[in-house]
Amino acid sequence: MPEIRKDPFTDEQVIIAMERAKRPTDFHDDGSNKEEKTCFFCRGREKLTPSETFRIDDDNGEWIVRSFPNKFPILCSDMTDGNGIHEVIVDNCGHDKSFFNMNIKEFKYMLLAYKNRYIALYNTASTQYVSVFKNYLKKAGASLDHPHSQIISLPIIPNIIMTELNNCKKFYEYRGEIMHQVLIREERDKGDRVIFETDNFIVIAPFASKYNYETQIIYKNKGLFQSMTDRIITELSEVFFGLFSRYGNVLGRFPFNLFLHAHPNLMEDAPYNWHLHITPRVSQQAGFELSTGIYVNDIPPEKAAKLLISAGH
Repeated sequence: MPEIRKDPFTDEQVIIAMERAKRPTDFHDDGSNKEEKTCFFCRGREKLTPSETFRIDDDNGEWIVRSFPNKFPILCSDMTDGNGIHEVIVDNCGHDKSFFNMNIKEFKYMLLAYKNRYIALYNTASTQYVSVFKNYLKKAGASLDHPHSQIISLPIIPNIIMTELNNCKKFYEYRGEIMHQVLIREERDKGDRVIFETDNFIVIAPFASKYNYETQIIYKNKGLFQSMTDRIITELSEVFFGLFSRYGNVLGRFPFNLFLHAHPNLMEDAPYNWHLHITPRVSQQAGFELSTGIYVNDIPPEKAAKLLISAGH
């Protein structure tokens, strides 16, 4: 059974989850793909996964996106120190699909699944926070190649989220403005880290980027992730398509992590804008980063933004 622990010296949170060691993989040790014999996530293999919690079908009744409980959960529903739910969202029925070749409609189906499962887990008893994330390729932590994301309900609020919320609260109390709104205004005025923006989203290379070519997609308005309208989901799909088209032109196909930072349960009124992080794993973190918690990034975000801006022209 998974167990949540906290380091008494650093307050760092750790989950001990031995069942995760049993996860299957379709990658070789060097990160390349093994020859596909049985992909658990492909069409026709539905009986190899737990029962569905959600699906979107095409006009022929074939699923496009589906979700189900993770067979090797980080958290589970019978924990003594708080329940958790861990699900897999299969982003697309196509085994060879990825963010680098998905179209806008396919991104929208995926985001509709994100929203559906987010609401379901958010409203589950004992949930304090819902984590949505994606690991792409082995170097970024993926164990299976078929495009998929994951969502977990947590009975705690992660320290990194509380730090963001506390800093935003202090800023709001001091300035009377939402920190993300000021950031957006200042980044737009400066201009050298804004990659592009739409009516409701801005894509930036963060000032203190930890990773080479790291980006953030920030929702420009006050609101909750789970309250996205169909129009906003369509717009965000266009943002994903545009950003990963640029990424592909600059870096080709590369390992990355995607994750959402959003409001915790019962903190919906916090002066905070939800946002998505994309962290390419094209650089190596080593002993210095582990020993100090300080990241070294040898690609300035201004240079990354310039290249990604040019890639869209």
